[in-house]
Amino acid sequence: MPTASSQSVDPSYDIREALSRVVGDRALLAELVDIVRAESPQLFAEIRRCVEVNDGRGLEQAAHRLRGSVAVFGARGVAQAALALELMGRDRRLTDAHARLAELDRELRRLDRDLEVLPGPPRS
Repeated sequence: MPTASSQSVDPSYDIREALSRVVGDRALLAELVDIVRAESPQLFAEIRRCVEVNDGRGLEQAAHRLRGSVAVFGARGVAQAALALELMGRDRRLTDAHARLAELDRELRRLDRDLEVLPGPPRS
């Protein structure tokens, strides 16, 4: 079982930013972790589908939703990769989208692994 010490040396999220956004409410943060970990695979699948069928508008929207969903964690790697895809979709220029998709996949896997060991609410 992963422990806090097994988190990435360079974490994929910013715990201070995350706690600040939920006003220190670790229980709320834990709920958000569960939601993001449940929803991000579906959003990634939609982003991949949009890249495969060259759907720029759909890519823009799905990447924007994913970027927004990880914002609470200060997950800059995911946010940057999603933004690159969002802008490609907006411009309807998906030439380099497969490389960006691979980058997003790596960053999402890293975030998921790191969030798995995010400290939860204090126990009574």
